Amino acid sequence: MFNWVKISYSHFIRILKRAIAWENNPKNLSFYLLKQLLLISIMLCFACIFGNHMIGIDQVVTNHLIFIGALLSAAYILIRSFNLTHLGIILFLSTMFYLLNMLWFLNGGSYGPTILIFQIFFGLVIFTISNKTALIVASVFAVNIVFLFWFEYNHPHLISGYTGHEQRFWDIAMVTFLFFFGGLPLLAFGKRYFQKEKERAEQSERIKTAFIANMSHEIRTPMNAIIGFTELLETNDVTKEEKKEYAGIIKENGDILLHLINNIMDISKLDARLVEVKYSEIDVEALIDKLYKAYHPLVGEGIRLITMIHPNQSKIYIESDYLLLYQVFSNILNNAIKHTEKGEIKFGMILNEKLSFFVSDTGSGIPPEKQEFIFQRFSQLRPNSPINKNGVGLGLSICKSIMDLLGGSIHLQSDGKSGTTFYFNLPLDVIVFKNIRWWDKNLTGV
Repeated sequence: MFNWVKISYSHFIRILKRAIAWENNPKNLSFYLLKQLLLISIMLCFACIFGNHMIGIDQVVTNHLIFIGALLSAAYILIRSFNLTHLGIILFLSTMFYLLNMLWFLNGGSYGPTILIFQIFFGLVIFTISNKTALIVASVFAVNIVFLFWFEYNHPHLISGYTGHEQRFWDIAMVTFLFFFGGLPLLAFGKRYFQKEKERAEQSERIKTAFIANMSHEIRTPMNAIIGFTELLETNDVTKEEKKEYAGIIKENGDILLHLINNIMDISKLDARLVEVKYSEIDVEALIDKLYKAYHPLVGEGIRLITMIHPNQSKIYIESDYLLLYQVFSNILNNAIKHTEKGEIKFGMILNEKLSFFVSDTGSGIPPEKQEFIFQRFSQLRPNSPINKNGVGLGLSICKSIMDLLGGSIHLQSDGKSGTTFYFNLPLDVIVFKNIRWWDKNLTGV
């Protein structure tokens, strides 16, 4: 029963995040915050319509708010569904200037909360948009406010006052709602985002020198072998057997170089956030079965490859990126095969507090003092070992970056003597349940 409560809550959170287009790490923070501010404005507008109806405020104000709510909704649809960003933003800001002037004339002018509401609102807008646009918006807002003060000073009889205490109470409540449930969360999100970006930039600066130093060495080594043995093939006193041997060495070093270049491209794209997560519905059982068929021929003699998954359910689906998830599995399975001489390699899925995929081997294990650094770039457990000749220590770093991109995490467990288990977790709200009967925490081999 408790699992069902967690599942239902996670499913609700997933639907809510989709509805508001929630992103943990937006590529464009300004655009993302502006879109969320637009959504808050729509909700606030319709909340005011409901409040005005409840306290019986003049229908003229309510009609204006209905029209404004429709315009804001249209702006949100233009941005969210049709990617007409500039048109949507222009409509959004034009509507808010219209709302400013409407409320000033119909809601007490400088005696009401209109000026306070829009100082908060346009402060948030300027925080979220580019410098050039912010200057234009701030200038128009300043001119508009000066005009409204001038008009009220010279024609005070044209400004409608409060209809009563209830209207004043509702206006103050609206300002409070805007600030605490709109302004503060957006500012807090922005602060956290900028802090993470600062830490990311500092880390990138630290690893840049190490990256260049390692790459110059790792690329030069196979290239020297390729060039050297190619020159030997050009000589006339090379036997047929030697040519075959040299061609094999050239091919082997070419494969090493290609693997290295692919890893460099992957890690560079992940760092630059050029990897776009393409969400789709993934059949977990089919994914694990495909991995088994791909890697079963690659394990050596004396090693069993075993898949493990929860029993007693019809289907488990998740919403994630198939290729990225497959790449994480592939990198860890490759490491397990390299470091396991005999025994077994298990991989599959566990569903407890989180959705966890795992790869477990009976290899030599990872010492506790090295577990902290194993996910760093160019870190290798045994750099001089023959089994690492095709690797440079980027695979697990790529896995960690991919899991961060998918909103998950990765860690390992090992006593340092025998066996290692890697877990990479995804939140429960990515699960899509179909025909689920009941859950069992035990695992079974397939």
